[in-house]
Amino acid sequence: MTFYCILWELKTPCPSDASLRGVLAVTEKKRGEKLQRNMSIPAHLLIGKKAVGNTNEEVMTNADMNWTAAKGPVISPETGKNLPPKFQRVYREDNDHTLGMVGKNYHILQPAEMFSIADSLVGDGLAEWSRVGQVGHGEKMYALLDLPEHITIGDNDQHDAKLYLSNTMDGSGSVRVYPTLERLFCRNQTSAFNRNLQKMGFSPSDLTIRHSSKMHEKIGDLKNALNLSNQMIDIWANQAEEMLDVTMEFKDRETFYIEAFNMKPQKELVHKVDNPLGLPTQSRRRLEALAELETSQTNTVGGMADTPFQAFNVLTEYIDHQTPVRADGTVKVTTAENTIFGAGGRTKSNAWARLVDAHL
Repeated sequence: MTFYCILWELKTPCPSDASLRGVLAVTEKKRGEKLQRNMSIPAHLLIGKKAVGNTNEEVMTNADMNWTAAKGPVISPETGKNLPPKFQRVYREDNDHTLGMVGKNYHILQPAEMFSIADSLVGDGLAEWSRVGQVGHGEKMYALLDLPEHITIGDNDQHDAKLYLSNTMDGSGSVRVYPTLERLFCRNQTSAFNRNLQKMGFSPSDLTIRHSSKMHEKIGDLKNALNLSNQMIDIWANQAEEMLDVTMEFKDRETFYIEAFNMKPQKELVHKVDNPLGLPTQSRRRLEALAELETSQTNTVGGMADTPFQAFNVLTEYIDHQTPVRADGTVKVTTAENTIFGAGGRTKSNAWARLVDAHL
């Protein structure tokens, strides 16, 4: 059985003496099958596909996302007649699969239109294709772009700037831009959900377009999101540097983990030897896993040990690497998606904001 490196996502044999935890070895098995691993794989590499192609049409076709959607009436299952047009269904025109129910004023952004936004950034040399994917049958979709910016925190903790562009077809959300940074050491990703944007002085609406009649007028403004993204990255980097100068005792980091993951201590479970915090079994195991991650080389480099920056990286490594994979090696796809666009992403965002409030 041949293993391949996915740090660079090239089909070349992995080096025998890989020193970085971010150098992973996986078999070329499909998502959802058992993974043969020499360490955990970050969530964003467990979903979607590597973008293949030079144009948006090529990338869409290679990712099986070259389809169109339309709106139609909702048919009553009882009478077989059309319901009032207050609500309509969004469906794929290639297979008639229903993607969601929306209001009559909902406007569809076709996959090709979303990909053309990314393609324009690539064409102007502002970004490069990285990964693309869709949730379910296309209810949600995204493109991940590599940006040219790179930053170093501390002495040698390198981060690459990236940009998520996402769209929903089921009426659950808007067209959004998510700036993020990815650590070279372990490929954890930061998050830029609403709370972080507001903390940094930006409005979430600057990176959001609603599915309204004015949607297409605002599409061109998404290029301005790159400028905002660069500003946010600079602010985040400055905050990270400041965190490296702050000592955070283990007890404080322990409290941070408990609050970030909303663990619920229970007085009746308190035992001075075995369970002094009174945590339920699942929470105890999670806290033990987080404490173990603190000893990892990836979470002690660059002088980050015993700092808020270490606590944040431990949290992101746990979310990105450990939560999406079951004990038997199979992937929890929905959990992997949520590390970016759902609960996991919000946990990372709220955790960073909490650390900024408490220590800077």
